[in-house]
Amino acid sequence: MKAELKLITDLFGEFSPAEYTPVNDDVFHITLLLGIGGVDSEAMDYFDVSICTLEWVRLNNVKPVILNNTILVDNYDFNKILKYINECIHLCDGKNWHEVANNLSKFFLWEYDRYKTLSTVKE
Repeated sequence: MKAELKLITDLFGEFSPAEYTPVNDDVFHITLLLGIGGVDSEAMDYFDVSICTLEWVRLNNVKPVILNNTILVDNYDFNKILKYINECIHLCDGKNWHEVANNLSKFFLWEYDRYKTLSTVKE
């Protein structure tokens, strides 16, 4: 099974990432919401990914720091970021959607990451 990007917006739906221009191109951070689903399906799950510069990390984090679900860039170039996101998605195939989504969660924060149904939670 193959996946594809079906939606890309900022986390709160306030602006279009394609039209976004950071105040400072060298020091910025945004979080994108990605809708990703199977190529042959209209359904999608949501994944978050942060985009930031190394200078933003240096100024805003206590060291050492682990950067999960983060893409580091030199500046905000939407086309390059979109190309990289799509390259990551195309690396993540599987036998079924659950396997694909688990592979995607190595790059992006899946909405169901660490999710447990009531029947699987033990007291």
